[in-house]
Amino acid sequence: MDKQNEIFEEAARHCLKKLNNIDFLKNSELLGAEVKDNSLVISLYGQFHYVSIEGVKTQDGKSTNPAVSVLLLRYVLNCPDEIPPEGEWVTYREFEGAGVLSGHFTENTNKIIETSFSEKTDRLHHSAIHMGGIPFDDGSSFDVAIEFEALPRIPVLLRFNDLDGLLPAQCSILFRKSAECFLDLKSLEVVGTLLAGKLILNS
Repeated sequence: MDKQNEIFEEAARHCLKKLNNIDFLKNSELLGAEVKDNSLVISLYGQFHYVSIEGVKTQDGKSTNPAVSVLLLRYVLNCPDEIPPEGEWVTYREFEGAGVLSGHFTENTNKIIETSFSEKTDRLHHSAIHMGGIPFDDGSSFDVAIEFEALPRIPVLLRFNDLDGLLPAQCSILFRKSAECFLDLKSLEVVGTLLAGKLILNS
């Protein structure tokens, strides 16, 4: 097991201890989740996961990878007292405290998508739609602009412009400002990394 997985597994155990001390099922509506068999059923990029005091399982009852477990557990644990206003679209680096983390986020999301889909915009668009993404049009000019529902209260916007002459492909990933009310920065990074990986997997 690599060091990163060990870190996530330890974080998951810590989150589960906290979950045991709260009535997390009562927050189902605030989280946009359903309650079933003493679990919260939460959609992550269109795939349902079951969160309970026993851990995080996939729809077919298998354990999720540690990073996904921590992401969903923190989503439940960080539930605010009320649904916040969505706020404007912002990049990762615009969240308070992002600092040096923003460079790591860019390397693991934006740049991977740029490299994987340069001169392949049709493939990117097809993959995004296959994942349940919805074309997004706010009047801006992008070759691909797709909105995803990463989690019920966490929309994510992907904007991509392809290679153009001497200009390389450019990708930006944006969140609603309210995302910081539900997730910490490390978890938001996982949201972006999952998006990049799923786009490549489905292409």
